Amino acid sequence: MKAAMLGDAWELWRKYESDRFLPLEEERKSRRADEGQLPPASLFAVDLGGWMAELEDRVDQAPLETVLDEVGVELPLAEAMLVARSFTADAEAAVEASSRSLGRVSNWLALLSSEYRYEGMSDTDVSNRLALAAEFLQGSEAEYVKQAVGDERFAAFDVVPSQIRPAVRDGRVGPWDAEEVEILSPSYIDLGALAIPYVFGMRIRPEWDRGVVCGVNLAIGGTEIKLEALHMDGGGLWDGLLGGIRGSLFSRGVVAESYLASLGVELRARVPHARRASSMSTRFLGCEGPGWLLRGTVEHPQDAYFHHNQVRRVFVDTVVNPSASAGRDRERMHLRWPPSHGWDERLTPVY
Repeated sequence: MKAAMLGDAWELWRKYESDRFLPLEEERKSRRADEGQLPPASLFAVDLGGWMAELEDRVDQAPLETVLDEVGVELPLAEAMLVARSFTADAEAAVEASSRSLGRVSNWLALLSSEYRYEGMSDTDVSNRLALAAEFLQGSEAEYVKQAVGDERFAAFDVVPSQIRPAVRDGRVGPWDAEEVEILSPSYIDLGALAIPYVFGMRIRPEWDRGVVCGVNLAIGGTEIKLEALHMDGGGLWDGLLGGIRGSLFSRGVVAESYLASLGVELRARVPHARRASSMSTRFLGCEGPGWLLRGTVEHPQDAYFHHNQVRRVFVDTVVNPSASAGRDRERMHLRWPPSHGWDERLTPVY
C-alpha cells in the first residue's frame, strides 16, 4: 500500500513537472484514496507542512516572504505567502487562501518545486523526501490526513489546508492515555509510564536523576527531543510551567516567545548549548491528558535540518501510562530502564 501511494505521488509529481499545472480532474484524483491507502496529495501536504514548520522555526534568520522570494516561487508572491502561511497556525491566512481558491494541490507543488530546485535536489532526493512523508503517515495521524485531504470539500478548494496539521489530543491525534489504547503495537519502546513509537534512524538515551530514570532523550539526525511525563491533579499545569520556563530563560539572558503551532502552545528560544559552540534552536512543548502532562524539549542546531515530521510523530504518538509510576501532583513519573519490550538496540542504539 505504501509503495502504491508513493508510486501515485511520484506520477503526480512528474506530471506537474512536465506541464507546470494540474487539470481539475487530476486535482480531484490526487485527493482520492483507494481502499487502505492515503491520497497521494497527502504526501505533498506533509512535506510542505514540514518545510513551513522549519521556516517558522528560523523566522529570526529570514522572514517567510524573503525566503519564498529567494527560492523563486512560480506563484505571485502574495499568493505564495497565503498558501505557505495556511500551512502554519495562521488561521486568517488559511481562511483567505480558501476564499480565493488557492488551496489547490498544484499550488502546493509550485512551492515545493521551487524549494526542490533551489536546494539542487535530484529525483532520488525528491523520492526520499516523499518516502519520509509516507513513513510519517504510518502513525496515528493517517486517518486524520486521509479525511482532511480526501474530503469532498477539497474538490471545490473550500477547505483550510492547516487542517492537515491538527492540534494535539483532538480525538484523532495523541499523545494518548494508556486507557485509550487497546493494544500497544510491538514497534513501541515500552518504558512503563511512557511508550515511545519507533522512528527509523532514532537513537535513545535515558535521563537519570538520583538513581532513577525520569525522562528519555531521543535523537533523530541532529535533532533531539527529551520527553518527560508529570502527574497532574486537575488541569492548567502546562500554562503554569510555561511562565516558569520563560522566567528561567530570561534570568539567563535568553528571550523566549510563545507560539500557537501544530503541537499546541509552545515556547521557542535560542539557548546556548553546553556541548556546542553555537546556540541551539529550542522548543518547549507540552500536552495535558487525564491526570498527566507530557512535556517535550526539542533542540536542533540553527544550521541543521529540523526533522519536524519525525519529532511530531514521536510526540503525538507517545502513550502515557500514569498508573505505572506512583507520584504526587507535578512529580515526574519514573520510567523503566531498560525497556520491557519493543526495544532493539541495533535499530535504536544508545547514544
